Amino acid sequence: MPSSTKDSSNESPAGLRYKPHPVEISLAKRDLLNFVLQELSKVDGYWRFRYREIIAKGIGISFNSSTDIGEREDGIVITHTLEIFVPREIWEKIAWVRKNKMFRFPKPHPVIRQRDREMEEVAEYEEKEISEEISKIESEEEGGEGD
Repeated sequence: MPSSTKDSSNESPAGLRYKPHPVEISLAKRDLLNFVLQELSKVDGYWRFRYREIIAKGIGISFNSSTDIGEREDGIVITHTLEIFVPREIWEKIAWVRKNKMFRFPKPHPVIRQRDREMEEVAEYEEKEISEEISKIESEEEGGEGD
């Protein structure tokens, strides 16, 4: 946006000419907060869908979901908490039915498994490179200390 020479005193650091009124700031804050909460509602809805599928498999878990909105001097904080409780009886039940070949957890799609394997390979390669670099630096430091 080209700057004009006659109104340069009204320009903000971002290059915008007009300063918004406090009411406009309040409306923008409200609209942004509503947008974020709608997106969070979609995430919560997806969890509830997955929860129904888990319950349909006979795995009795429970959950508690809460959203807190707080304001700090530098902005707004939205905290979304999802607590999932898996009772010990469920572990024992799953172990028993797995042992008797009555239940299996679903495996991920082959494409997802391949992607996970590739990511693990990259991580192993990078871990190996980092450990070699560390050992190289340590050996140089040990060699330099003897002089």
